[in-house]
Amino acid sequence: MTHAPRRLLTCAVAGAAALLVLGSSALSSAATESPYRDVRLQVPAPTPEVVASSSGVTPVPAPRPGSGTTAVDQLSPEEQAWAPYWSMGSALFAIESDHAATFAYACFDGFVGVVGFVGDAPRAAIERLAATGLPYEVHAGVGYTYAEHLDEVDRVSVALVGELDLGSGANSVMVAPSPERGAGRILVTVASTDPAQLRRMADVAADLTVSWPFSLDVESTDDPIVLL
Repeated sequence: MTHAPRRLLTCAVAGAAALLVLGSSALSSAATESPYRDVRLQVPAPTPEVVASSSGVTPVPAPRPGSGTTAVDQLSPEEQAWAPYWSMGSALFAIESDHAATFAYACFDGFVGVVGFVGDAPRAAIERLAATGLPYEVHAGVGYTYAEHLDEVDRVSVALVGELDLGSGANSVMVAPSPERGAGRILVTVASTDPAQLRRMADVAADLTVSWPFSLDVESTDDPIVLL
């Protein structure tokens, strides 16, 4: 799980099957600013219904280094900030496993754990989140499952392979679910050190169509994509 105290955070359930990288170059999912950076949005994503939340629950202060807890003292400052939320991450993973048939996504919005379901939200999932004592939000009526999201990611990846001649290792494409950007979002990141090639790759990706209720975001960068 990637932890960062930002509004947009990597999906808590994104695993190897949820992330597809095309090309021989390595890409960083967090593209840095560059003169060629570009973000293109296609069709609007559906708006799920918020059916439960932990109103009034405030973020937990991070444990202080030197507190005598060896495990905490060995963490980076960012990891220390997220240490109080590990139980929420565990709850999100458990919910994905326990409710796979209706599970759509799980991610963090800032320090708030967010989980979505294709239809009604299971009471057991809400109770598990509430038991953490941490901020959470539950979405219902998302309109798709996590498995369907991955199927659409695969379809986009296959389409890109057919449209793009990546050729040099300097050209790469990464495709992944991105629910932290909104329900049904799929993020395509294209990278190339050749400005003309980068624009062409971004144009090809932006012209792809996706099935409802999914939507496509395209980011471009001249920095290599590096999977850590």
